[in-house]
Amino acid sequence: MMQRLNSFEREVQVYALVTALGSHASQIVEVHCGIDLKAPRTTVELILDKLQTYFRAQRNIAVDRVNFHQRKKGQNETFDKFRFALAELAEDAELCSHCVESQMVTQIIVGTKDDKAKRDLLEERDFPTLQRAIEICQASEAASTNQATLSGSALHVHKVSHRRRTRSRGRSRTRPPSDQCGNCGNKRHHDRNDCPAYDKPCDNCGKRGHFRSVCRSARKQLNETPAPTTKGRGRNGERNAMVLSIFCGRIHKTSDTYCELPRIKLTFYNLHSGEVYGSLGNVLPDTGAGANLMSVENYRELGLDPRKLIKTDDVILAANDLHISTCGKAEFELKYGDVRIPATFLISDEFRGTLINCRVCQDLRLVPAPFPQQMRVNQALPLNPANDNLETIKTLLEKFADVFDGDKPLRAMECTPVHIELTDDVKPFQVNGPRPIPIPLREKTKKLLDDLEKKGVIASVTEPTDWLHPMSIQTKPRSDSLRLCVDLRHLNKFVKRPHHPVRTPHDAVTSIPPAARYFSTFDAKHGYFQVPLDEESQLLTTFCTPWGRFKHLRATMGLTSAGDEYNRRTDAALADIPCMEKIVDDVLLYGTDLAEHLAQEFFSRDVVLQESL
Repeated sequence: MMQRLNSFEREVQVYALVTALGSHASQIVEVHCGIDLKAPRTTVELILDKLQTYFRAQRNIAVDRVNFHQRKKGQNETFDKFRFALAELAEDAELCSHCVESQMVTQIIVGTKDDKAKRDLLEERDFPTLQRAIEICQASEAASTNQATLSGSALHVHKVSHRRRTRSRGRSRTRPPSDQCGNCGNKRHHDRNDCPAYDKPCDNCGKRGHFRSVCRSARKQLNETPAPTTKGRGRNGERNAMVLSIFCGRIHKTSDTYCELPRIKLTFYNLHSGEVYGSLGNVLPDTGAGANLMSVENYRELGLDPRKLIKTDDVILAANDLHISTCGKAEFELKYGDVRIPATFLISDEFRGTLINCRVCQDLRLVPAPFPQQMRVNQALPLNPANDNLETIKTLLEKFADVFDGDKPLRAMECTPVHIELTDDVKPFQVNGPRPIPIPLREKTKKLLDDLEKKGVIASVTEPTDWLHPMSIQTKPRSDSLRLCVDLRHLNKFVKRPHHPVRTPHDAVTSIPPAARYFSTFDAKHGYFQVPLDEESQLLTTFCTPWGRFKHLRATMGLTSAGDEYNRRTDAALADIPCMEKIVDDVLLYGTDLAEHLAQEFFSRDVVLQESL
């Protein structure tokens, strides 16, 4: 069907591709890539290009380059598979096109485990090309394979067996222990009717009377998913095939009952030396698993030899009492995000992928520590205050109306005006003319300048000045209002900054007592614009507009010393107020009861000091 898609219409090709990609990829195509599948311009090529761009953006080039340089050839990995994987990593790492071949040759020399091929490559007079390196490694691998084949054939020719063959070729030569049931793998039963495998079909050969774990027929390939049967049921009535699919990590969605299995990417390190082995992106967090399990294939992808595994007597039992054999166990240090933890994995050749158990999920902060306890939401405070409290709040707003009125002209702080101190090597700067303003924004820009002049923030300049800065306009996010941006970079080079410490959000939050239940936040209305400048400093901030020159009468954003001057003055104005935390122009009031919280000292301090917070 897929091979004949080119003969179908464009719409059929598109939907066939989306169906083959799966539901998760379909969501990416329609939501993240913004592709309308019904649009006449949507083609298979467009979808593939968008998906490639999307997945490329999800990757980290630095990590890809580390993976490229740390890729080693596996113990039983063929050279062709190794070089193809290396080429894919090089493409993901976006290496320089001029040196990618030389870097691949270097990585082949470092990563190959074939000592003869490595020696031949190092004996080359000139640095070998990629094609030359491939030829040397392929020839060495072919010679080793042929030698092993000839040696093995000679042993079989000269071997004479005096034992009579009583087994068929498809039978396994391993017999279960005498105390183990040959049909289910559990302890031997007195009556065969007590065996859970009695009259049950095998997932491996299809015959009845035994389970797959003790099947004596030739094993099917691990990548073949057995066809589900509707007659064979496990001990609890579930289908054996479905249980096998769960352990393979592949539940094919046939209805809305199932969901996509979550996968994460883990980085594996040597538990003792800290050496990085590599990363696996198919790790399944399984809160119902009691052990960490990894396939032999994934173990080899990390460049490790399964023959060097730690021996173990641990037995893996599936949900339907199926036994999964293990080759051994391995110890790693796992990294996910900024969390690194030790973990032990059982390695099995009857399993695909990698899964982590509940404890590792908790240690990696994937699930909460109290799991599986049900999460409960703490009781929220009532949204609507009581009538008495509502009247108190209303009285408070009326009494301090000047504090909350943002439409009136901004009052300047009653303090010493800020003087901008300059270094001795100051060099004045003047722009030749105003920067162009887009035509649709000119009317709004003129209105903004008029409003700032009306509020006493800026003033028109007619006399000559040594400084003249450019101005631009930016649209504020999530609103249609404009922000005035004066480029003061040339002035800031010569400004002496009066450093003043500022609290961090973490320091402020950790200072709040746990008993606090009531919180109110306040934001200063144009905080910097409340700090006055002296006349000499005002001329230093002169900027150019299409409607003439203006100077700042108050401190402005973008001035090096503005933040320190504002913080020093407001810290002094609001000092010693209890139950208050302040960071720059944001104030948080808290209290254990509402009466304490509505104390008027904060607002009284603002009125007395004429601070328009």
